[in-house]
Amino acid sequence: MTRASIREYLGAQRCRYQVLPRTERSALLDEIVAVTGYHRKAVSRRLANAPRRRTGRRAVGRPRQYGPAVATAARVLWEAAGQMGAKRLQPFVPELPARLTACGELQLPTEALPTQVA
Repeated sequence: MTRASIREYLGAQRCRYQVLPRTERSALLDEIVAVTGYHRKAVSRRLANAPRRRTGRRAVGRPRQYGPAVATAARVLWEAAGQMGAKRLQPFVPELPARLTACGELQLPTEALPTQVA
């Protein structure tokens, strides 16, 4: 069984489990354990508690300061500099965009690019 089908099966059995008396719950747990292959305690937890709703992941950390155009330009700068690390690349950031624009490698106007990237 796939995880989605197990989730669907447990959702259908949850209603039955909650209305059954304790003596019959044990038999239902045995049946569900045999069908899903889950541990008995895990099944009882899944049936006793309502399923959690999955929410969209929120972005963690600082918000982005620059748009996708700057990210693309930064990637071009990084590749032109030999894919070096940020600390070694930082001294080249003020002069490299002008040179790449003159060579035709960079299509963005240099005014749109920041002169210093954190």
